[in-house]
Amino acid sequence: MHHCKNSDNYAFHVLSLGKIDYCIGCLANTVFLSFLLPVYISIITSELNPLLWTLILGYAAFQFWKVGTSALSGGNPESLTSTLFTVIYLIIVHWIIIFGKIRIEIPEVTLLIAILAFSLPQVTMYLWKIAASQEFKFPRSKLLIRICFIHGYLFALFYTRQDPVVGMAVILAAAGIFVLLRTVAISEVNRNSISCVEPVPGNLDEEVSPSTMALRNGVFRAPISMLLAKPTNSKTDCCIDIFCCSEICCSCLCALGS
Repeated sequence: MHHCKNSDNYAFHVLSLGKIDYCIGCLANTVFLSFLLPVYISIITSELNPLLWTLILGYAAFQFWKVGTSALSGGNPESLTSTLFTVIYLIIVHWIIIFGKIRIEIPEVTLLIAILAFSLPQVTMYLWKIAASQEFKFPRSKLLIRICFIHGYLFALFYTRQDPVVGMAVILAAAGIFVLLRTVAISEVNRNSISCVEPVPGNLDEEVSPSTMALRNGVFRAPISMLLAKPTNSKTDCCIDIFCCSEICCSCLCALGS
């Protein structure tokens, strides 16, 4: 698995901040959900229940505590709690964006252009990885690309608000393209790489990597398989957010435009 330090691609899947290595995908999710999204909601919503605001601010505070604790301890605390909290949070913010009262109505053409513009860098990166059969070697650029892609999903939700049928079609099509390109890219890059993930129960005779999990189990069962997999190395040999990478909420967000 690329988050193990003995992987040749480790340096390209983590962002080193000081002495700590953070998973790029999980860091992008945390930055967007904990900081950018609350700001956006405060700008666009005309009125919001105080209870919902408490949930949003509470989630942001929880994530800042989690990152700080991870940085100090080198581990990832309360993984299951974080998963459940994030799932509830995602449901609430989806409802606010699609059904809530907002101040700004963006034209459909502008939304479509924004979706394409923010999604194109991620698609281009995967196409490059497939063509070159090697990892994209610019962690900071990868972090910005992932954050842009999540913004593309945000604009797709705004489009769903105006046209539910077309909006959902755009989201499903984008998710399908994302998962397909990501799976093929991982397969190309990882063809001869060494995985640090043990086989899931019932497949002890077979080496299991995230890419083979996705190919074998499909989009929706892959996150569950990731939860069942256990890292063989100690936490000092992997980035501190390795368990975050296996959370269902993060896997789904990555698949749908997180």
